[in-house]
Amino acid sequence: MKVLKKGVMITVAGISAIGLLTGCTQQKITAKLTESVLFTDALNIIKDNNYFGIDGDFDLGIKMDASALSFNINTEGKFFVEGDVENELIHSKTDADINTFGLSQNLNVENYTLREDGKTIIYKAQSVTGQKDENWSYTITEAGDKPWKDLIEKIDLKNDDFKAGLEKAITDLTLERETKTIDNKECYVVSGIMQIDKETLETLTSGNASLSEVEALDIDSVWYFTKDSHELKRAELNPGSSVKNIKFMKNEVNCIPEKIKINMDFSFEKDLYISIPEDIKQNSKESVDSENAIDLMMQM
Repeated sequence: MKVLKKGVMITVAGISAIGLLTGCTQQKITAKLTESVLFTDALNIIKDNNYFGIDGDFDLGIKMDASALSFNINTEGKFFVEGDVENELIHSKTDADINTFGLSQNLNVENYTLREDGKTIIYKAQSVTGQKDENWSYTITEAGDKPWKDLIEKIDLKNDDFKAGLEKAITDLTLERETKTIDNKECYVVSGIMQIDKETLETLTSGNASLSEVEALDIDSVWYFTKDSHELKRAELNPGSSVKNIKFMKNEVNCIPEKIKINMDFSFEKDLYISIPEDIKQNSKESVDSENAIDLMMQM
């Protein structure tokens, strides 16, 4: 789902933004523990590993505003995203319960997104209300959204304007006194409002068109970092009314999020790689129109 996808993208952008605030990321941190130290150490771990996994859940309330029709969609569910930086491959699964017009539907979507030779190839399978679409399809487009590798490479500590915009992000984040145990790991907790201005958001998301009208993001957030290594373990995000007017279906429909709550658990591995199963590549049929989950809901 694009709203969920943008939520994850914004989270990645926020992680990258925080990490830039404390100077050279290769320097060993020996100073007093601060919010900046935690985010910087977490960013170092992200950069040092090839594989990332994000296991989460979401609760969204969305107003869809078209020229002749306006209605609300409420959806909640779970998702899993894993990525292989070296091979520029992302695999995702979403299981969502969608309620609109007084009807409830269950949507399952699985995607493999591969960047190859300047193109983006998306393999997709989906089912609605338990009716499995057994046939995988694929689309090939000009490379659009940047993969994880490109996002990390956007870190530019020599760019004063870039750093100045990022410095605003952690103003209201606070390292809490009490730690919390997450998956048997003792974690430091950082909470507060993460502030990302429009210029920084555009830089970190490569000027993505669907976020072009988002002026800024004030994300009510809680971040958890392992006490032993400062690895990012969990994020709980609530952008509230910051995300507005995201466009879908060739800009003919405005998507106005009224509630966004996303919780994510993270994992990172240095030598773990993923691939697209051969049977999916061999048996997929080319699709002319690349539908996303919101497009599918509009057709129900």
